[in-house]
Amino acid sequence: MVQTALLLPALLLLSRLAPDAAAARLPGQAPLRAGKGSSVEAAEELAGSEWDVIVVGGGIAGLTAARNLLRDGHSVLVLEARSVLGGRANRIAIAHADGRPVPCTAAECQGGLVGGKWWFDQGGQWVGPSQTRFLAMADEYGVQRYDSTHIQGWSKVYMKGSGQGPATILPPEFVNGLPVPKEFLATLSADELANLEAEEALTAKLYEVAATVNVTHPWATPNAEQLDSITFSSWCEDGATAGLDQASDNTYAKHAVAALYPIAGGAQGGMKPSHVSLLHVARQMAAAPQVDMPEKWLFWGGAGQFVDLLSQEIRELAGHWKVNAPVSDIFQAPDRVTVRTHAPDKEYSARYVVVAMPPHLSGRIVYQPQLPRMRNQLVDRTPMGTTVKVLAFYERPIWRTSSNISEAVTFVLDPHAFTPSGDRSIDSVYDVSPPNGPGALASFLWADDALDLMAQRVTLLTPCSLPKFVGGAFTAYMPPGVWTSFGRALNEPVGRIHWAGTENSPTWPGFYEGAIFTGEEAAKMVGALLRKETA
Repeated sequence: MVQTALLLPALLLLSRLAPDAAAARLPGQAPLRAGKGSSVEAAEELAGSEWDVIVVGGGIAGLTAARNLLRDGHSVLVLEARSVLGGRANRIAIAHADGRPVPCTAAECQGGLVGGKWWFDQGGQWVGPSQTRFLAMADEYGVQRYDSTHIQGWSKVYMKGSGQGPATILPPEFVNGLPVPKEFLATLSADELANLEAEEALTAKLYEVAATVNVTHPWATPNAEQLDSITFSSWCEDGATAGLDQASDNTYAKHAVAALYPIAGGAQGGMKPSHVSLLHVARQMAAAPQVDMPEKWLFWGGAGQFVDLLSQEIRELAGHWKVNAPVSDIFQAPDRVTVRTHAPDKEYSARYVVVAMPPHLSGRIVYQPQLPRMRNQLVDRTPMGTTVKVLAFYERPIWRTSSNISEAVTFVLDPHAFTPSGDRSIDSVYDVSPPNGPGALASFLWADDALDLMAQRVTLLTPCSLPKFVGGAFTAYMPPGVWTSFGRALNEPVGRIHWAGTENSPTWPGFYEGAIFTGEEAAKMVGALLRKETA
């Protein structure tokens, strides 16, 4: 037996596995975790100081903004509501049930923040070739990566219905968003071939819509009002009747496109296709194209180590952070901003503030004077998705019948799990086993299924631990009408308040790349204003 982790929010579940699978456990907070380090001075001392910039939110976007401002010579304080830095980025090192560590003897595991351990991410984990900022950060900090396992092997796809076999086995091109080779198509049954052709045709129509989207200003997209007036599921089912040139009678194609693109390649939000507008999915596809292989690599030591690396540099640059400091109020004056935290009640003063958090969480802060109406309306209408990430660990990848990954099944998809009649089930399973390491599977529950499971809290090994100041995962999404009515307010500064966070990015929103982009942009904008004021 092993434990599988229900993550973001984090719970532990019990799962029965093969007898030869090693028992594993998920330990407590990783010892290298940043957030309680030496950069945290007494609250009274920090509250008595004046800062150039206060960053509200210690996730990847906020830490990137703080680091870049410090590199530019400005004084910075990061205020984080939770007890640790990182936001939605977090990693764990696995150990046996008796507490013995599972050592990694590979050369890539030695030294640095890997420390001879096998690390796995509770949050985001992958990086792709066109995510240039994330790759540059990895290269700068010397973080090594390896080819993702699940894109190297074959895919097992349930075409007939949820869990109904026999499943269809497809080559690696399928999971990589590439055309399946013609010589393989010749081996499929007539029904299987018809399903794939219908899915390909429907996907092509979706890409045609995505090609028209103005990524930076989605509301300026041709036919934006029409695209933003219907849900993605409506387009998949009867877009032709809505005048959007989509028609497919193939159930598998509609379910596959509805399952894959709002989640894996599109909105990245952990919502159902009926929750999100067609404009939002199309914009996400244009800004974060799945054909760019965003899941190409994984990091030795996990993506969560970038929290530690960024916070270490912030400390080295004489920056400061304070955890357990939830911001309750932001007061703007003509020449400064005052930020108030509660529990403890403290006030901090700066010339500018960068609020680096999901839009809906930014709406929990009281602003004086009040924010513009458009901004208030936006944050009230931009919910977070709900995602349960399940990690299962084995002594070795027991599901592989061959030592050659290219001959193994490394990805499983059940696109019918999203249908209203579908039982609560996992729609996809990814082989995320590292080279020559323990077996590891990652899978997900989304939206209503995740909420139902958390509400029942069945077979839990540990108490439910819902991150109060995260609010959901993967990211926020736009229901119908939000982009065209209120989207202009997403990135518009309000006086001395600027915004950051992966949701705000025009490139790879919902990914680490998007978080880094907005952190860099916020630092650039605020830095320019500070230089102008002191010129």
